[in-house]
Amino acid sequence: MVQVNVCRETTLQMRYSFDTSCYYISSEEKNWTESQQDCEQRGVNLAIINSREEQEFINTFNKRIWIGLTYRDEERSWKWVDGTELTRDQLWTNYSSLVTERNQLSTSYIQSTAERDELQKHLSNCQANEKKTKQVYPEGWRNFRFRCYYISREKKSWSDSQQFCRWRGADLVIINTREEQDFIKNFHKKVWIGLTDRDKEGSWKWVDGTQLTTACYYISAEKKSWADSQLFCRERGANLVIIDSSEKQMFVNSFKELFWIGLSDKMTEGTWKWVDGTTLLKGKGNWRNGQPDDYRKDEDCAETQYISGDPQAVWNDSPCNNERCWICEGRPLNVRIF
Repeated sequence: MVQVNVCRETTLQMRYSFDTSCYYISSEEKNWTESQQDCEQRGVNLAIINSREEQEFINTFNKRIWIGLTYRDEERSWKWVDGTELTRDQLWTNYSSLVTERNQLSTSYIQSTAERDELQKHLSNCQANEKKTKQVYPEGWRNFRFRCYYISREKKSWSDSQQFCRWRGADLVIINTREEQDFIKNFHKKVWIGLTDRDKEGSWKWVDGTQLTTACYYISAEKKSWADSQLFCRERGANLVIIDSSEKQMFVNSFKELFWIGLSDKMTEGTWKWVDGTTLLKGKGNWRNGQPDDYRKDEDCAETQYISGDPQAVWNDSPCNNERCWICEGRPLNVRIF
C-alpha cells in the first residue's frame, strides 16, 4: 500500500482517498524493503496509520499489505517511516483489528468446514450419477459433458479458491477444449482457473502439473492513454504487448491500427524499457527512420502502426497522454477469464 498526505499528482494513479490522504493499493507482491523503495521512487511512503478510522478504512480492502512500520534493532523500538515512534493508541488500534479479524476467520472456518462436508457429499453423489441417463446434480454444481463443475458465488484469492476445491475432492478447472472454455464464459463473470506460474515466473502450469507454453492477446476497440491502457491490462493479469520477435511484430501489424505497446522511457529519458523491466538496447528495436526523437520533449511512450513500407520499422515515440488503442499480452487468460 502507498499513502500520500495530500491528494496530488504522482507517478502512481491514486485510486482511493480517505480524509485528506490518497492511497494506491498495489496489485503485485514485494518484500517490505522493495515496497518502501518503490514508494520512495514515486515521492510517497508506505501507509502510516494514525487512527482507528484509518485502520478500518484499510481493512476494507481484505488483503495483506505492508504498512510503513518497522522494528529498529539499534533503537529497540517500532518506528514509522517518517521517524515517529509507534504510540500505545496506535498499537491498540492494530491489536483490536487483529482480534476482530481472528474472530471473523474463526467463524468463517467453522462455516467452511460444515460447507465442505456437505459439498463433498454432493460431489460424491454427482460423480456416482454421471453415467446415468438422467442425472441430478446438487445445488451449485453444473454438468458439462459428463463432468461436474462448481461455480462459486463468493470471491477468494487463487490459493484459497484452490484450497476450497481440494477440500471437496476437486481442483480449479483445467480448460482442455474450446467448448469447455465457451461453457465457462457463459457464466459472464471473472473466475479463477487452475493455471499458475508460482513455481517459476513465466513458466505456466496447470494444477495437474502439465505445461502451458502459448500466449494470448486482447485487442482493444477503445482508446486510452498509455498509463490507463497498461492499468487495464494489469487489472486483467496481463501487460501491454512486448514485441520481441519479427513474427510478433507482423501479428500486430495485421490489425493495421495505431496501438500503444509496452515500451517507455518515462523513468529515465533515453533509456527505453519494456513493462517487464528489461531494457531495450540502444540502436535496437523496430523504430521508424529518425525515431525516437522526443520531438516535443514529452514523448516517452512507444506506439506502433503499419501502413506501408518496411513492416519492421513501425515504432514511434509519442506523448503518453495521447489516446490510442492498445494490445494486452498474457499467458492464456493469465489465471482469470474476462
